[in-house]
Amino acid sequence: MENLIQLGRRLIKSPVGKYSAVNSVTKLIPFIVSVVLASLMAPSQYGTVSLVIVASSVVGSLTNYGFGVMVARESHLCSRQEFGELMSSSWIVSIIMLTLVLSCVVFFEQSLSWIGLEQELLVCGVVLGFLLGRVDLVSKYLVAQQKVRDFSVLELYKAGATALISVVLVCAFLEHAISARVTGLLIGAAIALVLAYRIVRQRVFYHRPRINLIHSIFSYGTKTLPQAVANWMKIGADKVVIGSLVGLDMLGAYSFTFLVCSLFMVFGSALNNAYIGPCILMYKAGDLEGVTNLRVRYVASATALMVICFLSVIFMPLVYWPDGYKTSVIVMGLLMLSFWAQVVYLLYNKYFFFSLKIVELGFINVLAAITYVAFLVFFGGVTLEFVALCFCVYNLVLAFYVVLRTSYLEKELSMIDC
Repeated sequence: MENLIQLGRRLIKSPVGKYSAVNSVTKLIPFIVSVVLASLMAPSQYGTVSLVIVASSVVGSLTNYGFGVMVARESHLCSRQEFGELMSSSWIVSIIMLTLVLSCVVFFEQSLSWIGLEQELLVCGVVLGFLLGRVDLVSKYLVAQQKVRDFSVLELYKAGATALISVVLVCAFLEHAISARVTGLLIGAAIALVLAYRIVRQRVFYHRPRINLIHSIFSYGTKTLPQAVANWMKIGADKVVIGSLVGLDMLGAYSFTFLVCSLFMVFGSALNNAYIGPCILMYKAGDLEGVTNLRVRYVASATALMVICFLSVIFMPLVYWPDGYKTSVIVMGLLMLSFWAQVVYLLYNKYFFFSLKIVELGFINVLAAITYVAFLVFFGGVTLEFVALCFCVYNLVLAFYVVLRTSYLEKELSMIDC
């Protein structure tokens, strides 16, 4: 019994335990809010908001163009002054990308009608993506530096502020629930951005932006563009297909189920966050055995936690599930397996970023994403089970490729070192 207690204490004090605690709260708050909002909003309204969030996710990755990948690597390899110059230069890149996207939304409004959003909501999604993209950069820096406390404050504040404002506005303006929810997201993201840069300025001294560093960020962005495109397709393609071919009601049901199953990523993200810093340092020191041992332990932990989360999710409808949002156990199981595959993928793909083999990884992602979307559009009737199956196969294929390829590259590197 004493050994179990000591093991529990070590787990709580470990980086995985700390990140799990933070992620539990930051995931639980939006989840509770989503349950409340699902009971207030019609499934079609919930589906429309999910499309706004999809648009913001795409723009957020554009805001991080190049630099989102650089943060974890360069924060360990650059001097403090060099990293400060990179952070300043990243602002220029983000503003350029925001201007380009807003211009496209304004000038190509008719061409973008297939997304299923009015121009005003699409613009809100773009601005939301810019704000959250900048917050995400700071979060990635804090994770890379293992600053768990500051990361916790930022994530908890972002989740809490957004949740509180959204619920208050939707309750106050229920006839305009979509606008109220989107406004709450925007205000919460703006508050989080202010806090993020109050935190990061204590650790990073901003220097004048440099042209060569802006060019370097764009170069990184060009290398990661295929993977970014694949992520956009993964994030939004299935939701756009459901919304356009089946209807916003079914999109609302799928989005809610997706959110419930994604609670597993409380632990998945914690494992990934705890793994990033030690992994990069061990790769830098040539300790491939240490990387392998740590990764195997984390994959085993992810597998056990996935089973526990799946059992919890399938019994949740017995307690409460909003009317009009119900899906099958098959959808839940496939989504849970998909998230487990994503964790495996995240734990194995770090070598690609350390060795700058991100172009290869990006093209594999694009090929898999195109195949995924093609199956959704061209094969069979679009049911939620079919969407979840395609999503699951897509993630399993990516995880399988990255596991095999990383194992081969690391074995090759160890032979060279010998």
